[in-house]
Amino acid sequence: MLSYRHSFHAGNHADVVKHIVQSLILDALKQKDKPLYITIPIRVWVAMT
Repeated sequence: MLSYRHSFHAGNHADVVKHIVQSLILDALKQKDKPLYITIPIRVWVAMT
């Protein structure tokens, strides 16, 4: 199993690049004439009986 230590992994170069790319994508999407809709997926859990 891989372990994840937030204090070690957060803020590394890949995390910084990810946030820069996300910012550039949002800036490009805001340039469009059509409005930007952000949807949040909702998970529905059904108990099996």
